[in-house]
Amino acid sequence: KGLANQLWVYVTLRSIAAKLKIDYEARSKSQFIGKEFLNLSFSSSDINYSEKLKPHYFNEKIFYDKELNNYACDYDEEIYKVKPNTLINGLFQSEKYLFPNIESINNYISIRKEYTNYHKLDTNTCVIYIRGGEYKRHKDLILPEKYWYDAIDNMKKINPNLRFVIVSDDDRYSSIILPGIEILKGNMATDFSALYNAKYAIIANSSWGYFPLKMGQSPKYV
Repeated sequence: KGLANQLWVYVTLRSIAAKLKIDYEARSKSQFIGKEFLNLSFSSSDINYSEKLKPHYFNEKIFYDKELNNYACDYDEEIYKVKPNTLINGLFQSEKYLFPNIESINNYISIRKEYTNYHKLDTNTCVIYIRGGEYKRHKDLILPEKYWYDAIDNMKKINPNLRFVIVSDDDRYSSIILPGIEILKGNMATDFSALYNAKYAIIANSSWGYFPLKMGQSPKYV
């Protein structure tokens, strides 16, 4: 799973534990992608309950979407009926899982100090996050060029002094879609930092951009 998928499961786990006032443990933490640049707490206790007791299991409800020709999940309200020592399985990509509200993300995740403004972006910079990679294989998912140019025009109406930069998992594709716009070089951590620090952002239809933009307290135009 990618970083955003892992973070959704992680914050849902923390949210359930907070609401039900029970301990939590994130399994396979060695495989967690963002631990190098994010502050995360993988366990509330030194006790590994799952090794001492037979666990219960919770599987998020899944359904088939005929229009999208794909399987999908939505908020499963049964999640808050789980018992202690339950292994949860699912996507958990709904803000309804966040307890007590969306701002609780900041109680569960923070970005490490050295990445809070890695690129030294000012308040007149708009960060564009373009998703390429394997997305390009899915014509129904990839965004048309018109989306990016319309979004840039809309941002200029809000602030005509904006400078635009790009972060992406696919720099070559980005240079084709928006030629002439600077691409910030780096990696997942520095791209995350750029969106986290951005006051203005244009993002792809991908969950990857959700967390850096929702974290922190500064208002943003997205």
